[in-house]
Amino acid sequence: MIANDVVRMCAEFFEKQLPKAGKPLNGREWTVLCAIVKEEGGELEVVAMGTGTKCIGADLMCESGDIVNDSHAEIVTRRAFLRYLMEQMTFARQLKASIFEFTPHGEKKFILRTGCKFHFFTTHSPCGDASIFPGIPTDDEDSQPPAKRPKAQLECQEGGFTGGKLIGQAVGGDLMEQTVGCVRRKPGRGVATLSASCSDKMARWCVLGVQGGLLMNVLAAPVYLDTLIYPRDAICDKKATERALWRRFTNHPDIPSDTYNLHCPEILIATEEVVFPFERHPHPTAQNDEWQPSPGSIVYCRVGERSHEVAIAGKRQGVTKKKAKTPAARLLIAKKALFIHYMTIFPQPNSPQHRDLSYQEAKNKDYRILGQWLKQHYFSVWPTKSEKYLKFTCTN
Repeated sequence: MIANDVVRMCAEFFEKQLPKAGKPLNGREWTVLCAIVKEEGGELEVVAMGTGTKCIGADLMCESGDIVNDSHAEIVTRRAFLRYLMEQMTFARQLKASIFEFTPHGEKKFILRTGCKFHFFTTHSPCGDASIFPGIPTDDEDSQPPAKRPKAQLECQEGGFTGGKLIGQAVGGDLMEQTVGCVRRKPGRGVATLSASCSDKMARWCVLGVQGGLLMNVLAAPVYLDTLIYPRDAICDKKATERALWRRFTNHPDIPSDTYNLHCPEILIATEEVVFPFERHPHPTAQNDEWQPSPGSIVYCRVGERSHEVAIAGKRQGVTKKKAKTPAARLLIAKKALFIHYMTIFPQPNSPQHRDLSYQEAKNKDYRILGQWLKQHYFSVWPTKSEKYLKFTCTN
């Protein structure tokens, strides 16, 4: 079963392949673990991995693209995956082994090799809509006895609950109301965040792909996830995840594009128990006030240069206060770093002023148009950020 294989591989990779730096304190901290696993030729390989539950407030965002606003595991994993994709594109251009090949006719663009798939692994349902689901029935004669139910199900008999805040509620409305199908923003201490929930962001991936707007300039087709896989004991619900990720697109035949479509990843739950020691379930030796979310995020991608980073509040861990506002503090998954990397690999030969091209302008036009169409039809209350956060260039 692919789900069992992926879960086992991710747990072992986290434990044995990643350094200790950034991992939660054993018995005191918990986190969410996510990964993207490549399947090709019957072989599995972890190509991106991330942990984290934190998100910065709007007051800490910066216009230069140097800070990662959203450090939830799902988001940093996808950003790490972009670095992997860019290195694979470089390999293809150098005629080295790669997941990409070139389109045979017309404009020379990258396309995934036939048979290459990507599985998304997560230890917890994405925050937002996917985390809202009914409880386990306890009075059904046909239901499993408590002794045979996974411990995660026993601990959430009241049902799934999201801390994501509703957007666009009337003054005095309950921002925590557990209404399904709504766009939400991530919660945070202090100043409110401007980051949409992971459920909402991942729903966009089901149409726009995970490769982002920059790489669509050089790709013939989006890169979609084939499955979303939970471990057996994850706090999750298959139907709620389907609803949050792709069933919300009720009018998907109307998507105005020949390039993009609604891609529905299969939701799988492993049947074998694999222990992840930092999952959200209370640790048996910890007191309630001691069991806290880990403050950091681990970021890993299968690339040759600096494959492992640790993020704290959207910056590299360990950077001195003196260098906190310099490029030394910038993570390689920050917008600015990814933009510089992209422009280095794919310079704009017809634009001598390409170094002054803004991050927003550099994104594929059709990608941007479809993104706006999705906001208009499905995400009308998406958290609004000023355009000033997207106007930075490679040099400022």
